Amino acid sequence: MASGSSAVIACGYAVTMTQSTIGKNPPYMLLGASGAVGLRVLARLSARGDEVTALSRQLRPQAQANTHWYQHNVYHDDPNALPTAAVVISAGPLDGMAVWAARANWCEGTRLVALSSLSAETKADSGNAQERALAQRLRDCEAALLALGKARGWLVTVIRASLIYDPQSAQLSLDRLQALAKRMHFLPLPRDATGLRQPVHADDLAQALLACVANAATAGALLRLAGGERIAFAQMVARYLAMHGATARIVWLPGWSARVLQALLPLLGRRGRSIASQLARSRQSLVIDNGDWERVGLAPRAFSRPESGSESLNWPVQ
Repeated sequence: MASGSSAVIACGYAVTMTQSTIGKNPPYMLLGASGAVGLRVLARLSARGDEVTALSRQLRPQAQANTHWYQHNVYHDDPNALPTAAVVISAGPLDGMAVWAARANWCEGTRLVALSSLSAETKADSGNAQERALAQRLRDCEAALLALGKARGWLVTVIRASLIYDPQSAQLSLDRLQALAKRMHFLPLPRDATGLRQPVHADDLAQALLACVANAATAGALLRLAGGERIAFAQMVARYLAMHGATARIVWLPGWSARVLQALLPLLGRRGRSIASQLARSRQSLVIDNGDWERVGLAPRAFSRPESGSESLNWPVQ
């Protein structure tokens, strides 16, 4: 191995970390620590014994001795009032992260890995103006973080993730459809909802974030990561409902009925508009080449892969 670098084991695979970021337990700062991906990152860091400053908008109990929770609003609060960290991982809102990082006086060489969304691409041409604005905001924030890295000497990586799911969470996109099915005791879906998706498990993204931290070769990169299985939208929803033991049946709508439903859903407010947009895109295939997983040394699990405790469910790319 070249001088100035060292092999480190993280999430069950070997990676290379530059000497400038090596420490026995380099302090981590984790934004969005109470979200689906953030909780998975926190569990892995805690299991390794790393010191973590965990940030969330709501104060959480001190469950682990090496985790220190702070109630912190990235949109308004001062990042420089927090303990210093060699590594900053953002699993929360990217727009908040961008404005918050711009105010930070972190040292040169700080490692920053931030989670974004493939919505930056898939919603760019949406018929919903709010979704188009979201896509543009994501792209602007990604560019801002990468530019900050160049200007301040930080090692920045941004990960665009596909549709995230986690059987342990109830706050993700698929959960809106599950809630609708529970409320109505059935779920209407377009009969032609055959567009392909690549849902990605929150823990796979947690491992990818940690892999990027340990691999300086990903600094300056914008990575695109999706799940390990291409699955039709309708099949994905049906399988997700089954994962949660839902008893609601799916009612398959012909084209004209589906369009009527999509027109009526926005009357239910913001959540209804979001579901209507999901259904409108259900005929489109939103899949990517998953080659960027090789850059982080992992492969994502298939959507149907069951929970198996806290062990690593990923495997090294050969």
